[in-house]
Amino acid sequence: DKPEACATKKSPLFEPFSEFANTKVSQRNLPHWQQDQVTYFVTFRLADSLPQSTLRDLQEERDRLRAQDPEAASAAERSFHEKIEQWLDRGQGTCLLRDQAASSAVAKALQHFDGERYQLGPWCVMPNHVHVLVTPLGGHDLPTILHSWKSFTAHSINEIHGLTGQVWQHESYDRIVRDADALRNIAAYIEGNPTEADLEAPRSHFTDQSPESPVAQASGLSSNPQAAGSNIQKNDDKPEACATIHVGLEPPPDPENWTQDPDVLDTWFSSWLWPFSTMDAATEAKFYPTDDLVTGPDIIFFWVARMIMAGYRFRDRKPFSHVFFTSLIRDAQGRKMSKSLGNSPDPLDLIAQYGADGVRFGLIRIAPHGQDIRFDEKQIEEGRNFANKLWNAARFRLMHGPGSREIDLSTLVLSNYATDIVAKLDLLIARVESAFADYRFAEIAQALYDFFWGEYCDRFVEAAKSDITGQDPVAQQSALAVMDYVLNRTLRLLHPYMPHITEELWQQLGYATGESDYLDFVPPPTVSELDPATVTAAQIRVEAVYKAVHAARHLRAEYRVPSNKKVRFILRSAPAWAAEELPTFSRLSHAEETTIDPLYQAEKGVPRALTPLGELYLPLDGLVDGAAERERFDKEMTKVEEELIKVTRKLSSESFVNNAPPAVVEEHRQREADWRSRLEQLRLMREALGE
Repeated sequence: DKPEACATKKSPLFEPFSEFANTKVSQRNLPHWQQDQVTYFVTFRLADSLPQSTLRDLQEERDRLRAQDPEAASAAERSFHEKIEQWLDRGQGTCLLRDQAASSAVAKALQHFDGERYQLGPWCVMPNHVHVLVTPLGGHDLPTILHSWKSFTAHSINEIHGLTGQVWQHESYDRIVRDADALRNIAAYIEGNPTEADLEAPRSHFTDQSPESPVAQASGLSSNPQAAGSNIQKNDDKPEACATIHVGLEPPPDPENWTQDPDVLDTWFSSWLWPFSTMDAATEAKFYPTDDLVTGPDIIFFWVARMIMAGYRFRDRKPFSHVFFTSLIRDAQGRKMSKSLGNSPDPLDLIAQYGADGVRFGLIRIAPHGQDIRFDEKQIEEGRNFANKLWNAARFRLMHGPGSREIDLSTLVLSNYATDIVAKLDLLIARVESAFADYRFAEIAQALYDFFWGEYCDRFVEAAKSDITGQDPVAQQSALAVMDYVLNRTLRLLHPYMPHITEELWQQLGYATGESDYLDFVPPPTVSELDPATVTAAQIRVEAVYKAVHAARHLRAEYRVPSNKKVRFILRSAPAWAAEELPTFSRLSHAEETTIDPLYQAEKGVPRALTPLGELYLPLDGLVDGAAERERFDKEMTKVEEELIKVTRKLSSESFVNNAPPAVVEEHRQREADWRSRLEQLRLMREALGE
């Protein structure tokens, strides 16, 4: 009989693993079975070697020490592992491995596929546990190796002792060996373990663990891979291979010694049970059945139909009410994304370049309802640009003071532009709500894009600058409050599409009322209660100003007046209220001055445009070179005339009109009309410049 002993000392070469210590032997986030060319230090123990009550007491002691002194967490973890080692080394439990026949069975199992499926390093069979250094070879993984060891030895040990029941703990403990120093330290620990426990190990095997040893080389730890030689001993009398796989409808007679393959069902067969097989009764009561399933159209029969059948078969009800099929992303040639074709962009690379929100928004915006997407990275870039626009708009608001979440429009004196943007926001909220009900997600993204970029940034913010920079404090505060009102609600609408930037801006703008006031839990926005008559009157004026601004910018572009160059506009026949809107018109059209002159008589050569605000004139004195502009218009008119002659000649051919596809003929007729319109426009502009 081997004496039971209590380990009273620890090897100075190796310390138990601690997640808080900077050790060279470290655990990876599980599972790490797929890692190649690594060596593992594995410990597996008998089922009764460490009672759950003892383990629970040790864990509670460790947690109590951590709570008392957080800075001593590493010491508490080390003490926890040391006490486990001491318990195991004392030989608690049945210690079935003290028997020479049992320990020999374990030794034979360890050595059986050494050099074929794995490279075996030092190992030690203690009375109630086993330590092994092992390196899986190509095509073999650690779980399979451990299963074969446990399965074979469990049958043998039960037969030797005339027992039935579970032999090994289901879980094993493994750590990846990081370098040659750690390899030597662990080998020394395994070799010294029996001595430290004051007992003779039933079976053990040790070898030199220099960086040139086979285990070191197989692990990629060798500094000299060409070094020859090894004194790892081989067992020449290997036992006949014993089957470690059981296939059947019924489990083996001792199921406690087997590990069931987690992937025994066909992928889609197991997937169809997913709606209810993944949840316990309480969770299933909350989430089954659900409302919507979101999936791809390519697995309708593989998965969707099977889930419905399984739901009626096993739960007597449908698992969901609606199915939304997402678009499939294809390459520019219409092919499905595939690793083998190499046509699939790496999402992490896209995120690194354009941001997570930019990628999300860019993809959803171009995903047509019920159709596939042809991937275009420029659309992802558009998503990034939109995120930048959102950020800059919020930053502009913060330049004028902190934001406010609670805005009561009834207490504000709203400008026509403020009334207009709030009314358009109301329409957006209603449109988004309706589109969500119909699963039109791309339409929502486009509506949000158009409203925020076009209506809010390009129009309202620019118009509101007149009030923000003006001398009227009431108008200034009203403009800023409306900005808060619109930004607050826009962030809520955008949050499902761009969760990261919207949450950040929600906090930065001061809309969060507390540390836990996250945008996820804020209810969706509701429409305002503006007076419809007030909205109609305001939008008539606002639309007139915006159209006049568009005409003014067009005049500047046609006559090549730089946008940063201040000009003077003159309005004739303007409505009575136009004078109130001149500051905003001037700002939006980059005009130094805009005057209303009902009696203005333009000289020959002054460009003009008819707008809702009246006739708009742009005196060109000192702005352009008249002779150069006349020459430019003459050349452009010549080119347009040549194109018009070509298309007219083609349409005059009966053969073309009678034989060409109707769509092509119609396209040429439209082209003829466009060239005629452009030529007439150029003639008027050329005449305005005089001789």
